[in-house]
Amino acid sequence: MRIIGLDYGSKTVGVAISDPTGILATPVETIKREEEVNLKQTVRRIRALCEEYDVHTVVLGLPKNMNDTLGERAELTMAFQKRLQRDLYLVEVVLWDERLTTRQAEIPMLEAGMRYQKRKQVVDQMAAALILQSYLDAHQKQRKEEPKMSEICLEELDWIIVTDPVEEISMDMEVIDFTEIDGIQYLLAIPAYDEEDEDEVEQQEDNDAAFIFKVCEDDAAEFWITEGHSDLKFGVTTDMDDEEFQNIAQVFEDSEEYDLEVEEEDEHN
Repeated sequence: MRIIGLDYGSKTVGVAISDPTGILATPVETIKREEEVNLKQTVRRIRALCEEYDVHTVVLGLPKNMNDTLGERAELTMAFQKRLQRDLYLVEVVLWDERLTTRQAEIPMLEAGMRYQKRKQVVDQMAAALILQSYLDAHQKQRKEEPKMSEICLEELDWIIVTDPVEEISMDMEVIDFTEIDGIQYLLAIPAYDEEDEDEVEQQEDNDAAFIFKVCEDDAAEFWITEGHSDLKFGVTTDMDDEEFQNIAQVFEDSEEYDLEVEEEDEHN
């Protein structure tokens, strides 16, 4: 999967795309429109590009003022982000500081003696590439600083926060058990409720479902897990084939930490 970068202007949208590894940004095209407020065709083209390149994230440049405040252009960009997030729905649309990118995009073209008309045709997509490259570089650095999956110790986890980045919702969960099979880590967790809230306690008694999460690479993450008292953050997924899921479920059922069969028997008592 890839990431798209966008430079949103009053009559154009510059587009850039990452390589599959998420390291390098490349200019793609400039989407033009006759009227600033008529975004239907623009959104349709962006959606087509997302489908063509199997995009999971769109990085939209946010034109902040140099004093870090937001002006009219930034407000319009944030409105465009909401429109994209609504229409793309399965793709995350994030804002990224784009200050000075248009000027930075023009400098090498000026040094190369490129004529104004030619610069005008490509400057927006070059700016989009700079926005995207800045985002990719920042996240590459972050990934290097984050613990590798092999360094994540699930045994030390107790209470976690599970976040769905698409729905933008989070849930506190209690870690019941963990296991590692063939170098892949799995954890079993249940929703955590406030014991002082009678409604939540009653809800917990009515719905004691447990969730199996598989620790995975960032680009395959369906959810993010964080720990409230530390900087630990890693990706997990529930995407497993039937055989894998049944094998892991059996491991947890046989575990002394959490007997799923006992829980199921209690429901019928």
